[in-house]
Amino acid sequence: MAYDAGSTKLDASGSAQKIRDTEEKLGVIWVRNRPGNKGRMWFGVSDVSSTNGVTLKPSEAHAPNFEGGSELSSLFWFCGEVAGEYLDWSVIIRSTGK
Repeated sequence: MAYDAGSTKLDASGSAQKIRDTEEKLGVIWVRNRPGNKGRMWFGVSDVSSTNGVTLKPSEAHAPNFEGGSELSSLFWFCGEVAGEYLDWSVIIRSTGK
């Protein structure tokens, strides 16, 4: 297992984008709408939107429960209200590859 953390910049408001463009199997993912951001963000899968996903106000965080399993990192997406703001993330990588 390995640990990684970083942040992803929202390129365009209202557009869904991948958090990480990798094929690693994750045991844990934690996301946070960065403190100091002005807009809400939504966390989910490729169809995430302001009406479909976990809402994160600035400073709020979320960690989905994989129930002991793992999920591919490319599964997770986000969108937000304000382009140029950041989503912070941390992951525990179980393995690389599909």
